[in-house]
Amino acid sequence: SLPADTIEFRVGQWLPVGCSVVNPRLETLDVPTLVIAGQDDNMLPTKDEAKRLVDVMPNAVKLEVRGSGHFVLDDRVNLTKAIIESPIDPFNKKDEPPYDPIKDWDLPGEDEIKEVLERQVKPLRNLVSPVFFSTGVDGKRRMGLSHVPSAEGGKPVLITANHQFGGIDLGLIISQLIEDRGIKARGLAHPVIFAAGNQLS
Repeated sequence: SLPADTIEFRVGQWLPVGCSVVNPRLETLDVPTLVIAGQDDNMLPTKDEAKRLVDVMPNAVKLEVRGSGHFVLDDRVNLTKAIIESPIDPFNKKDEPPYDPIKDWDLPGEDEIKEVLERQVKPLRNLVSPVFFSTGVDGKRRMGLSHVPSAEGGKPVLITANHQFGGIDLGLIISQLIEDRGIKARGLAHPVIFAAGNQLS
């Protein structure tokens, strides 16, 4: 930690000089800017400063994070998602149709799939030797995944399973569906697992 006299010197001597140089130039910065502020910052007046910056800068927008203090960029905030979805439009996507995470998602390249299978799935397969069964419309159970239904007419298929061990077997299930049936399956989980971005307002 910094000594008290060092902090006092920096705040009392450096900060005013820096502000005197930066503040007069803010209104000339016509750069798309996203100002992120925590709503519950008890250390500094973050919300007021965010509002001031947005009022002064000609091309700035504000994003307040509910329940966040001075340390705003924690694991609740998906910074990449916040930037992409903000009005500043850094990738010029305003005129593109919105991305549908279900319909627009596709498999990675074949080389990437092979690399993941070799590095992550194969060791677990060798360890537990999983066996897969599927049940046909006649109610008979058969070895393999030949009777798992495929999506038809663009309609998705929901496969419900009781996974074990915190979901580490999810990779085994998904990889088998890809290899045996070419089914582009993805795992779902309770929203609490994916907390990043849920606190954005």
